[in-house]
Amino acid sequence: MNMISTEAIKKYVQRRSEDLVACKQAIESRDYAVIENIGHKMKGNGLTFGYPELADIGKDLEGAAVEKDIDLIRNKVQSFEKWFDEKKDPGSEDTQTEQ
Repeated sequence: MNMISTEAIKKYVQRRSEDLVACKQAIESRDYAVIENIGHKMKGNGLTFGYPELADIGKDLEGAAVEKDIDLIRNKVQSFEKWFDEKKDPGSEDTQTEQ
């Protein structure tokens, strides 16, 4: 069972908007190090906060940045944006996806 408070989970989801913006900016400037770093963080803390799908996106994003695969990076950032759009309404009880 996840022992992280609902408030902490809401804040975590809200903070991902900063990562999403940073990823989009990094795509434009081809800053693969930023994308790799964000992907690495998502890979680790996505599981901690109960979002395995975000951890998977982070893992793929990190790998794509290492390979400098801009098409895969764009694809994964789209997946990240879709995930964020689904989770950003912190008012619902169903903040987390069923596992």
